[in-house]
Amino acid sequence: MAPRTSQETASSPSPSTPPQVKTMPPTRNKSSGHVAVFNALSLLIWPSMLLVPLLLNAQGWNTHYSKVFPAEWYIVEDDYSPKPLGLSLGIFAVFVGQVFVLIYHFVRLQMFQFEMDNKSATHIPPVQKSGAPQYNYATGMLTHLAQPEGFGLLVLYLSGTWMYSLMPASYYSFEGGIDYFQLALCLACQDGVQYLMHRLEHVVSPELYRRSHKPHHR
Repeated sequence: MAPRTSQETASSPSPSTPPQVKTMPPTRNKSSGHVAVFNALSLLIWPSMLLVPLLLNAQGWNTHYSKVFPAEWYIVEDDYSPKPLGLSLGIFAVFVGQVFVLIYHFVRLQMFQFEMDNKSATHIPPVQKSGAPQYNYATGMLTHLAQPEGFGLLVLYLSGTWMYSLMPASYYSFEGGIDYFQLALCLACQDGVQYLMHRLEHVVSPELYRRSHKPHHR
């Protein structure tokens, strides 16, 4: 057998060298990019929920409460004659905040559906034995707004405590703007109380849980 020349050796593949396979450059997941943008924009939900108080307390703007309402509507002369303007603005601010929450929820559902449509495995096994329930946005929105512990309880609570002068005197004054530190403390205390009540509903007794909290997990 004649020995191979150097040209034949260079042209023949080596047994230890695997054949080269052409690889395609990785494709960018467009849906993941859209979700990342949506998650970043979702941070705007917080200032959107506070839109009314932020605008009414914007110094130098035409939306400042002193330029929108007559002075006799918000100046409190004594502690026993609260003006209904503050109460009305508080309820209206909650309503406007809920509008932005509902818009955010609608867009979030659309993004979720977009993600599902762009996945190779669109079927995800449901955790429910009877199958995943079909969610209807309009029905969910009406159910959310009709909750008795929602707007109904809020309006009754605020109306009673406000109009009967049960709040601290500083609540009725429009001067000074928003104390964000005190507001953060109030929210932290409120969340703490709600968390404690939530835990108690789970651990106090099975009967209390069944009657007061179990429907929440359905």
